[in-house]
Amino acid sequence: MALETATEQNFGAKRIGEALGRAGLAFNHPIRQALEADAVIVGGRDPAVRVNGKSLDDAIAELRQDKRYAETLGPAPKEIDHNDLKTMSENFADIATGKIVVK
Repeated sequence: MALETATEQNFGAKRIGEALGRAGLAFNHPIRQALEADAVIVGGRDPAVRVNGKSLDDAIAELRQDKRYAETLGPAPKEIDHNDLKTMSENFADIATGKIVVK
């Protein structure tokens, strides 16, 4: 079941774009088509986009392991702990550009 109405497609495209950005992937990365094909909107007052029952971040992490996308992916971004303020301040520019992800 894909996103059917224009409103659903717009909401889904926005959320998928944000998730791709968090993952350090380009807005038009080939994974986007796979996400959009299986995306559904869940929740009433607080809607979210799910792909095969998973969050977008989890779906992207799973698709990173797929051999179809291996050639299009670079290494996963480095992760640092959100409690490590010293490392976060030292790497502020890399965090802003998506080279480092704060978890």
